Amino acid sequence: MNLNEQMAKLKPRERFLLFCGLAVVALIVLYLLAAAPVYRWFNNSDEEREELYRQIRESQKITNQVDNVEREFAQYAGYLSTNRPTSSALRSEFSSLIDDLSEREGVAIPNRTMREPREISGGLAEEYVADLEYECAPENLVQFLHALQNAALILRVEKLTVGRKGEGAELLLKGAISISRVVILPEKRTPPTAAKE
Repeated sequence: MNLNEQMAKLKPRERFLLFCGLAVVALIVLYLLAAAPVYRWFNNSDEEREELYRQIRESQKITNQVDNVEREFAQYAGYLSTNRPTSSALRSEFSSLIDDLSEREGVAIPNRTMREPREISGGLAEEYVADLEYECAPENLVQFLHALQNAALILRVEKLTVGRKGEGAELLLKGAISISRVVILPEKRTPPTAAKE
């Protein structure tokens, strides 16, 4: 028996149900073979598109940050270079700070020599050095060194020599001390983008 004879034997209602079943199976196969992959591709492309948009937003944010940093650098570099104190003003500030600290801590400075400033770090900074002779009680020297460490300016003791003068309650320390201060020169710094090029 062939398929036509089999179909002729079926009642119209049975034929209708058979055709409906075949149509449902055909739709499922069509969906699985064609529609589902296309749907998954569209879903994945939405996710990929969102990921690309997120990456673009991140890139724009980074670009904006770089622009802001460059703008602020230019603003402050211009300000610092126009308002930079002269070497003599920096030397005077350094000297007066040492005077204030030594007077406050009871350290006598009978002799002082301020060296000429010298460029360091490839010309990005200047170093100011003061060579002092001192005379004081031991506890005053300790307080003076502590005050130098905690001063408003960043100071460094380069060299310290200690000698004795007197005995017992009359004991005084006498010696030499070299104190340095480093000042960054803002006009010689380059902006971050110039370093990349």
